[in-house]
Parts: sequence; structure tokens; C-alpha cells
Amino acid sequence: MNCSPKQFGYRNQISIRDAMREWLGPMYFTHLVTLTTNDQSFKRERMKDRLRNWDGRVNREIVGPKWLKRYDERINWIAFPEKAGVNPHWHLLLQLTSDQIRDLGASNDFNRIVKRTWSKLVPSGSSDVELIKASVADSTTVADYVTKSLGYEPNIEDFVIFREFFDT
Repeated sequence: MNCSPKQFGYRNQISIRDAMREWLGPMYFTHLVTLTTNDQSFKRERMKDRLRNWDGRVNREIVGPKWLKRYDERINWIAFPEKAGVNPHWHLLLQLTSDQIRDLGASNDFNRIVKRTWSKLVPSGSSDVELIKASVADSTTVADYVTKSLGYEPNIEDFVIFREFFDT
């Protein structure tokens, strides 16, 4: 979708945000990942490019060298941009499989992979990884948090789903 948030109007933006939250509700995510640039010069395409590179590097490390062909083993996520004009960053709702969680040592290795990969791509940046508890209340709270800007900033059309990068 490529349209201006002004076309939506405030009430429509809020209803779209609420619909997004409802859509996310039944989904299962294991982690909340925040990838921050700490650099306001990052614009939309540069942010998306860094996210694409981050996805490929993390998948290669977790899935292995043939990660491009192993779609069913790649990490699943939905990324929401925030604060585009001040401190552009992504909030990702991310899902690792139980095997990946086991193999990565209850997410300690995953934290290290996320931080190392993002800092190589965005030296000024920082990252944070939080485990999402397996309750509906926690999932709802996290979905509300990552979508909080959808009604107020020009971000409705900019969220990214991991499948968008399957051609790379």
C-alpha cells in the first residue's frame, strides 16, 4: 500500500491500527526485538535496506548457509517502524521455533546474534531482545506496544513482514 496517511484521516488511522492489533491477537510470537539507529538521517528506504540485510544475516547464522532455500526454517517476524523523523527504529514481533530456541540456548545466543548483526549494519545503533511470555495478555500488550504509532505517525503503510524478503 503506497498512500499518504493524510488520505486515511485520523479516525481511519486509529481504526486501521485497531484492526492490525486484532489481526495480531491470535498470532504467536516468542520475542520482541527493537532495532534502533540512533541516527535521524536514516530514511524509509535505508531503514528497510538495513532490515533486509539484518534478516538475511540472522537467518544465515541461525538456519545455515542454505537459508535462502529453507523457507520453513527461517525466522518469522513483522516489523513496525517508529519515530521516523527523530530516532528511526523498528519493533519486531518475532517467532523462533522451539528447536531454534533450544539450539540457541534459551535465547542467550539469539540476543548475541541480534546485537552483533545490527551493530555491524548500523554502528550508531542499538538493539534489544525481550522474550514474550506465552500468555494472551502478554501478547496483547506487546501487540499494542509495537503498533502504538500507527494512528499517529506516517507508519501505517510501512510495516514489513518477513515474507517480503523471500526473493533475496
